[in-house]
Amino acid sequence: MAQTFRSQVTAQSSQAGTADTRVTAGTTVLNSESAGNADGAYEVLVELNVTSAPSTATYAKLYVEESNDGTNYATPKVVGVFLGIGTSAGRYSVRLHNVSPKMRLTWEPIGYNMTATMYARPSYPA
Repeated sequence: MAQTFRSQVTAQSSQAGTADTRVTAGTTVLNSESAGNADGAYEVLVELNVTSAPSTATYAKLYVEESNDGTNYATPKVVGVFLGIGTSAGRYSVRLHNVSPKMRLTWEPIGYNMTATMYARPSYPA
């Protein structure tokens, strides 16, 4: 199925992540409802833009907190892994399917500290 991407949303502003601790500050709610910042999305391409890389190659977990109403969020769950994060700056991606009406994305660096901004690019059937 062909798909189109809409404008990128900053899902989480630049944050310094501490090894093995979920980074929760600076999140933006992704809203797939009408007129939301991810209006009608059926998938989201999530990119972790690492600007201060770890001292050793590692990975990071991607978490999602889902909500139907934007006020009551479910317990965070791991929905993906950013693999192969090297020792220099770069972008790493995970594709999410089954987008909730409202959701917050967070990440957790594994084993090493790093700084990153997380972006979400909603996708739609073409």
